[in-house]
Amino acid sequence: MSITVWCNNRDVPATELLLQVCMQVGQPIIMWGPDGEAKSELVEGYARSLKYGFYRFIGSTADPTDIGGVPVKVEDPDTGEPYVFRIPNKVFHAAMESGKKGIPFVIMFDEMNTCPPAVLAALLNVLTGFQAGDVFLPRETTRFVAAANPPSIAVNPTDLGVPTCTRLTHVNHLLDPQTWVNGLLNGFQDPPATFLPKDWSTRTPEMYALLAGFQQRTRFLYMREEAKPQHVNLPRAVPRSWTNLCHVLAGLEGLDFTKSSKDGEQEDAGGLLVMQNLAAEGTIGQGCATEFLEFLRMRDKVDIDKALADPTSYELPGDETPDLQYLFANLLSAEMRARGQDLKSYKATWELLARAKRGGWGDIAGPAAYSLSSLLNGWGAAVKALKNGELPGFGAYLSMVSAIAQFDSE
Repeated sequence: MSITVWCNNRDVPATELLLQVCMQVGQPIIMWGPDGEAKSELVEGYARSLKYGFYRFIGSTADPTDIGGVPVKVEDPDTGEPYVFRIPNKVFHAAMESGKKGIPFVIMFDEMNTCPPAVLAALLNVLTGFQAGDVFLPRETTRFVAAANPPSIAVNPTDLGVPTCTRLTHVNHLLDPQTWVNGLLNGFQDPPATFLPKDWSTRTPEMYALLAGFQQRTRFLYMREEAKPQHVNLPRAVPRSWTNLCHVLAGLEGLDFTKSSKDGEQEDAGGLLVMQNLAAEGTIGQGCATEFLEFLRMRDKVDIDKALADPTSYELPGDETPDLQYLFANLLSAEMRARGQDLKSYKATWELLARAKRGGWGDIAGPAAYSLSSLLNGWGAAVKALKNGELPGFGAYLSMVSAIAQFDSE
């Protein structure tokens, strides 16, 4: 049974919402599901609703030259020297032209696991390097979506190798029954889009900070899973997939999952938790997802804004909660970077770091101190404050930040 979540004031099937978020943040996604579940139609429909360009490859009919390009001998227009240029399928030129206009373009690889092995190998460079033949695709506007039937029912399937799988977010899709019924009764139309706010990417640094804190706290135990045969066709935790997850989570954080109660108050409808689980399990695998999301949800126990407003009195996490210490230090660094050259906040940050050092967890706060010290470069007011002794924590971490370049006091 498909799951729906309340988002932006309406019910949305969870797998379809994840598809839309991945399309908007630029994270490649693959929809796994039985035949006849409208995977291809949904991708094309959402592309139209989002006002994106769209093209669909059929895996079983794809040729390596569609992606790797046909070698053609041409002349350099400046020197007249001959060279070989590899021309891929025209869709990649269309994506490039769409990018010049600032319009995202979705390239769908349908029935992906029926692609010949040579095509799957060529796809690796497209999904990560954004290059098809000798055509370079604009990263800001090119989107990749794939669909596939489970190997048990696909026609002559080829397993997706682990390097391919870690480039993708995986989701198991079944068509929402109500969506199907509505189509039967009212006609099948393009599904309504759920748009991310234009500033969704401003939440990415916070996700990076949370991930950094989690990896430091767990001594990088979950940084990577060893590739094993059972990882074919499945997500797996590697640095690339962790980073990709941060982008998807940042996009989800920009959506509204609250719902009006009977008394008119806005209350959490629980959709964000569902979507975080779906995104994390589909990008890094279930085991790592469970551990990371447990850490991520502790951030409600710290208040960085309040800490910066009252750095001398704010109650810092104690030794009994090292998870919160890692989380606090990294979120503090991310927030200061987001605020830019705000001298008052910068002074407050170093006061908090000094207290952390006195409290015995300077080793945990050290990476944040190193990161924040780099902001001094080219920031005259902050350098002046340092020379005047107004950054009390800086000296406490001097051994950790000594690698920072000489600061320009002009």
